[in-house]
Amino acid sequence: MDSISFSFIAVTVGLYYLTATKYGLYLSWRTGSLWAEIKKVAWSWTLVFLLSIASQMIISVQVTNYRKAILICFFLGLLVLTSWRLCLRLLLHNLRKKGRNKKFVAIAGGGELGMRVADSIRHNPWTGLEIVGIYDDGGPSGGNQIDCNLSGSLVDLITIAGNGSIDYVYIALPAKEEQQIFKLIDELSETKVKLYIAPDLLMLDFLNANQINFDESMNVNIIINPLHNSTYWIKRPQHVIKRFFDIAISVLIFVLLSPILILITLIFLVLEGTPITYQSIRYISLNKKIHTYKFRSMVRNATDPKHRLKERFMRDGFLDIPLDCEVYTPIGRFLEKTQLVEILQLINILFDDMSFIGNRPLPFDNLCLLKKIPGWDKRFESPAGLTGITQVIGKLNLTPQKRLELEGMYSEVYAKGNILKCDLLIILYTARLLLFKRDTPVEEAMIMMNRCLPPEPVATATVGN
Repeated sequence: MDSISFSFIAVTVGLYYLTATKYGLYLSWRTGSLWAEIKKVAWSWTLVFLLSIASQMIISVQVTNYRKAILICFFLGLLVLTSWRLCLRLLLHNLRKKGRNKKFVAIAGGGELGMRVADSIRHNPWTGLEIVGIYDDGGPSGGNQIDCNLSGSLVDLITIAGNGSIDYVYIALPAKEEQQIFKLIDELSETKVKLYIAPDLLMLDFLNANQINFDESMNVNIIINPLHNSTYWIKRPQHVIKRFFDIAISVLIFVLLSPILILITLIFLVLEGTPITYQSIRYISLNKKIHTYKFRSMVRNATDPKHRLKERFMRDGFLDIPLDCEVYTPIGRFLEKTQLVEILQLINILFDDMSFIGNRPLPFDNLCLLKKIPGWDKRFESPAGLTGITQVIGKLNLTPQKRLELEGMYSEVYAKGNILKCDLLIILYTARLLLFKRDTPVEEAMIMMNRCLPPEPVATATVGN
């Protein structure tokens, strides 16, 4: 495979992942139509292919010599993607009909709309949806009889949603009860449920959301819990640029460093044996945990009580083991010094919504420690990163309170400031730390992030005559 073909494939794969994520192809299609899914696949693939060709034409005029191969690749790729989606759907439909992979549904509204939604669910067992109850502040106002009786009030519905007992909520209230609808949306947005509205015709003019046809009954998707899909972080144009560079640079680094990764693996096998990698669970958001991967830098029995690591190196709840500790292997010290130990987390950047720059994902014990501090959750309002503002300062230079303050400031910059400028400066600080072993002072970091925030509006006073 020549360099042009390899770069074309790498760019196409990276762009397709980003585009498919943006268009919701990696979210649940349990209640969506096959035709709608195929259209999104075709649109995403076509857009990505055109962008890939354009990028290759910019860097190499030789692309014009591969027209036939490019056309074959386009149609073959589209066929593979659509066939995969079709086969997966058929398999899931068959499993759900047999009672596997069930999801539990509650319906808000005992009137005609509620009956229509309940009938649609009952007549489509392939969705794997099971009704646990219908909730309303009054009795059913008409419609077909269904298998489920009225199970409680809307307050009861909010309670069971908060307990995690249900996966989907369908709001089937008439438009005249708009205050109750908005109250439900507000309350349920704090839970993990996926929220849909079954609107009447009057309501459709006022809702700005994704329309989903479910057994000829239109439903509008209002909320999908942000912690369960990667489009949660992408809310501004700068976020799109940030995510694009995350994916493009990850693919590029994998390509450039692949010989080094192979060499490290071989050295590990010869000197240290298996396992080569270390896997741990980290939280990247309030309710989402991922498996992070690193090259193993310590001896196999590093957690043995005889080393007394927690007693020797635990500070403010965070474990910071110096490189001269006996638990590090010789190759492990080299990997830690050069930060190559973290290189496998590029996998998490590509597939787990992590970024190059962001607040570091936390192990469970650190998360429990930080929960005791007010405002601890603000750090999760931006994507987790491979490195971040607290890493360039140094953990030993920070108290947990100051660490959360800095991470909260970064999330604020991500939400409304110049996040691209902030990330670039953090990259420069990281380079300074790696090359010159120079930490960034806390005051310098805070001034930098404040400059990346938009200026506060100046209040003007009106003086009367």
